[in-house]
Amino acid sequence: MTPHPDPLPAAMRSSVYGLLAGLWGRPLSAETIARLTRDAARDEAGGLAAELLAPLRDGAPDIALRLGVEHTRLFGGLQEGYGPPPPYESVWRDDPAVGTVAAAVAEAYRVAGYDERGFAGPCDQLAEELRFVAALCAAEDAAARDGADDDLAAARDHRRRFLDRHLMVWVPGYCRALAAQAREPLYAALARVTAQILHEDSLGFAMSVDRAGDASAFGCVPAAGTVPGDGPCRMQ
Repeated sequence: MTPHPDPLPAAMRSSVYGLLAGLWGRPLSAETIARLTRDAARDEAGGLAAELLAPLRDGAPDIALRLGVEHTRLFGGLQEGYGPPPPYESVWRDDPAVGTVAAAVAEAYRVAGYDERGFAGPCDQLAEELRFVAALCAAEDAAARDGADDDLAAARDHRRRFLDRHLMVWVPGYCRALAAQAREPLYAALARVTAQILHEDSLGFAMSVDRAGDASAFGCVPAAGTVPGDGPCRMQ
């Protein structure tokens, strides 16, 4: 089978998903914030990358503390009404029986040859699902460089199925809720950017025309305050 043309190179796509997973997964350390702030100061490309990093440009001295508190409020599920329900697929989908959704996610990992051991938390947490897609993109890049067409097609098929059956089913709605409740601009931007990246990735599989000359996901900027997504293998 012939893989569909990708507007964003697989290696870069893997890095993007890895960055998003890191931002969703744990509070940012002062060192990480400093590095991202330097990246934000250098970034002149615009688009979604600039939107994601823009809230770090002010360099406020208390930003690490503020973001840590907000990360706990938004993602910790500490108390109903204190923040949105935490970012687990099984929480945001109708689970016919306890554990069914998480079991389906774990099976997708197993079939693709992905080992999520070493990461804390349930396998259906958003950060872990994004790490999985990052690993699939890395596998696509390796297969392309090796000329392994079957492995390339298999990795892309795993990515397409996981987007269709998991991420695109629950993440757009979750990101809308998060963007509405976030008090820190970084996390509102993270919700918008994550939804846009997934939307663009899914759209790439849905389109039959060659998009090689189109703008990449990082060149598309959603309308201010909106979250898109509800409309228009071998692991290394």
